[in-house]
Amino acid sequence: MSNVIMALTVMVTLLFLMPLFAYTPNVVLGAIIIAAVIGLIDLPAVYHIWKMDKMDFLVCVCAFAGVIFISVQEGLAIAVRILAVLQCACSICLVLTFIFIKNAGWYIYI
Repeated sequence: MSNVIMALTVMVTLLFLMPLFAYTPNVVLGAIIIAAVIGLIDLPAVYHIWKMDKMDFLVCVCAFAGVIFISVQEGLAIAVRILAVLQCACSICLVLTFIFIKNAGWYIYI
């Protein structure tokens, strides 16, 4: 029910208040969008990604920078196409090897 009320409010605002926004400078509209987007940035989650996997952090930062500085489609394309493929290639090429050492009853994996 709240979604219906929200949709009706947005519709009424667009129908009747849009002429008031016609003469608003683009700088002001950009400031409104920036103020709304700042609340969407989750720095603790980004820090958690940094601690867990550096390559995922690189994908996250490149996607964010691409969306902010270029456009949404190209920023996501940079993250998905280039960096995710690079991440898959690195994980396939870098194979972990272990050395097994048996010394006086101790088993050591290096």
